[in-house]
Amino acid sequence: MHNKKMEKLFNIEEYSKDINSILSMKDVEIKDYNKEYVILIDKETGAWATINKPYIYVIKKLLENEITLGQFKETFPEHIQLLNLLLNSGVLKVNHVSLLHDKLKKRQCKISKAKICQVVLRYTKNCNLSCSYCYAHTDITPPTSMSNEKVLYILRKLKESYPEKTINLSFHGGEPLFNYSKLVPLVKDIRNISENIRFYIQTNGTLVTKEIANFLKKEEFNVGISIDGFDTESNSHRSLPNGNSSLKQSLIGLDHLLDAGISPGIFTVVTAANQYKLLEHFDFYVNKGIKRFNFSPILHSGKAANKEYNVNIDHLIETNLRLMEKINFINNKSNSIKDYVSEVNISNLINNLSSLNVYNLCTLSPCGAGYTMLGFDIDGSLYSCDYFIGNLDFKIGNIYEIDDIKSWIHKNISAQNLSKRNIDSIRECRICTWKNICTYHCASDSYFNHKTLYKPHSMCEYVKKIIPQIIDLLYRKKISINNIPPC
Repeated sequence: MHNKKMEKLFNIEEYSKDINSILSMKDVEIKDYNKEYVILIDKETGAWATINKPYIYVIKKLLENEITLGQFKETFPEHIQLLNLLLNSGVLKVNHVSLLHDKLKKRQCKISKAKICQVVLRYTKNCNLSCSYCYAHTDITPPTSMSNEKVLYILRKLKESYPEKTINLSFHGGEPLFNYSKLVPLVKDIRNISENIRFYIQTNGTLVTKEIANFLKKEEFNVGISIDGFDTESNSHRSLPNGNSSLKQSLIGLDHLLDAGISPGIFTVVTAANQYKLLEHFDFYVNKGIKRFNFSPILHSGKAANKEYNVNIDHLIETNLRLMEKINFINNKSNSIKDYVSEVNISNLINNLSSLNVYNLCTLSPCGAGYTMLGFDIDGSLYSCDYFIGNLDFKIGNIYEIDDIKSWIHKNISAQNLSKRNIDSIRECRICTWKNICTYHCASDSYFNHKTLYKPHSMCEYVKKIIPQIIDLLYRKKISINNIPPC
């Protein structure tokens, strides 16, 4: 229920002293999944509450017609506490306004006020692996790497266009550590441009040596490692060009990072090869000291276009519900939130269930593509998001022809189309009960699966099924939102 993260709980007697105040529950639906309670959900705000079934007759009265506070007190004098619960959860409106009204307005303008610009550089197309689902794969070869001069030119342009923003600069590939010798002097030159740039790198880990790990630690890189499993079977989609497993080399690189004092995030693509071992996978890496995980669905682009990876949604739901309980148990024993373990998709979904303070711009609708998220190909071409790099339908231009990045994006048709894409522009999303809680809004997923922006995410079925079950875990106190904070 959203009231759990509100700064203040309101008493209906204090909040509305006028007995003629109108009480209403417009747009609220009853979802009956359980013998003990029903879920009330406001489709327009995402506010929800669980109500024990003995009180359903009171709820139905509120749903049938608007009623004044005085009429409610006269008819149901013993149920003022229930009214307080409905008010604070946001499902009850007083004079047609929800307590969540102001927070909803803040949520809607979050993209325009974001203080961070996420920038992904396709630093190289070279890679020493041959992953079966690589979304970044392309048959276009020249050039194969981005020059340091081009990187610096891009960053100067970004600084001019976004002087007020912190830039989260992510080196991507291919395998960006192919360019390690170029990266070392580049970091110093970047710091001369601005101190307001934070470094990120996504690597398969196989090229990480003690020297590289120490460099990344010294330069305060946030490191992500792409690993799909803890054994060769579960990691089978991430092979060397000769077909052999890459896992041993990745684990060696991971150990070098841990020894250097870096706790990287683990990025795992969920496939039929690993989904039945995800809990073991999680345990294995937690025991090595990993705290951040991202279990991600396949993006059907590049090598994965038109391929089927046969993920069983019902089993994935069961796995993630058990994973929530594992994370809750681990974090409940931690003395500091800094030591908390998290899986980003779980954290995002539970955060949306418990608060309107959305932290991850990918979970907003519209998302931040083209505004707070940008991707640059190795030739300097600018795209709304790194997932669209190489797709000319979403190319905004080339950095060498752009004067002001912000104004250029504003005039670009593809960027405008992305900014107009939201849950109300997609028919299936518009009528969905859970539309304001769902965290899967990635435009690229819709585009690569359906060749249109206006279709639901491939995880739509998953979200509809798992949300009521997460609410049940919260209701039964199997998990606590305090133990699963946003990433």
